[in-house]
Amino acid sequence: MKLLRRIPFIAAGALFLIVGFFFFGVTRQAAALDPGSLPDHDYLPEVSALMAEGSFGEAEDLCCTVIGMQLPNAEGAGVKLRECRREKSRWDANAAETVRGFITGEAESAAGTAGAILSDLFLYGDLRDLGIQFTRKLRGQPVDAPLAVMAGIGVAAELSGLGKWGPAVLKQLRRAGALSAGLLDHLRDGVRHFRRHGKLSPSGRRLFGDLFETVNFYGMRRSKTVLRWVRTPAELAAVAKLRKGVPAVPWLLARSGKRAGVEQMVRFSGDAAGERLLKSAARKGRRGVVRLEKIRVVKWAAKNIWTGRFRAMLLYYAAAGPGFRKALNIGGFCCLGVGLLLLLWGCRFNAGRVLSFLRGTRSEAADGSR
Repeated sequence: MKLLRRIPFIAAGALFLIVGFFFFGVTRQAAALDPGSLPDHDYLPEVSALMAEGSFGEAEDLCCTVIGMQLPNAEGAGVKLRECRREKSRWDANAAETVRGFITGEAESAAGTAGAILSDLFLYGDLRDLGIQFTRKLRGQPVDAPLAVMAGIGVAAELSGLGKWGPAVLKQLRRAGALSAGLLDHLRDGVRHFRRHGKLSPSGRRLFGDLFETVNFYGMRRSKTVLRWVRTPAELAAVAKLRKGVPAVPWLLARSGKRAGVEQMVRFSGDAAGERLLKSAARKGRRGVVRLEKIRVVKWAAKNIWTGRFRAMLLYYAAAGPGFRKALNIGGFCCLGVGLLLLLWGCRFNAGRVLSFLRGTRSEAADGSR
């Protein structure tokens, strides 16, 4: 009877030990997945490469980000930043780039982009682009249909007295290769709806709103880095939402991870734990994005417990939060302690009976030897 009374204690002790080891397994795997365990990425070689290419504007942006986020070689980034600004301040080169951008619509620098956008704000820029595309069609060369449509919208906006900033920005993004094929398709659908109904659809307003807000915040150079990997309005909305909370993160993730960086922004958006992971990964460069790809996103929900995803849910939040990981470790130690106590209580023996049993065994052995 005493043994039957001890069985529940033994079972409970074993259960607590299993839970304790389960918690330790989760925390160990979470620590291996946490991007924060990686060293911060050194972006200074990338700054030097951009300067060697003559992309002083983008190099300046990267230097400011390195300094603002206190990434490795922040002092060196400060030196490079002064060099970039000194090169950008050369008036004669900037003036020539601005004039070239105004005349041809092509741009390779901030000054050239400014000149190209300025030309698109006048009827000249749209007529020039329509003429170029018409000439290419006559010669049997490939025609950039989206660019021609945007130029046509610009002409219509000019003749009707409407604002032309939107079409001008779209044309520069198209020329810079900043619009992916998928995003361009959605923009084309929005333009078609506008031509037929004289106004944008609700989804079109959201799409163009997110697009222009992104360009207005990041500027043409950094917007190109982000937008070229965005394929759908939902992805652009995720980028825009993340930008409002942590401005530098979308640009760094898109720069380091390219398409994979945008995919991770979509996966981890809309959740505080996911935002912490994205902020941490942005500091780690490409390795941070690779680490994010290994994490399964399972948010707090009762259905995840009943559908067998409880461990994955714990792992996600343990990887996202060192505080939660520490709490799991403490819980694991507590479970082990309680489990051992219950096992000892359930498996306790009467010391007197043990001694009597041993003495009896010895006596029987002595009698047998006689």
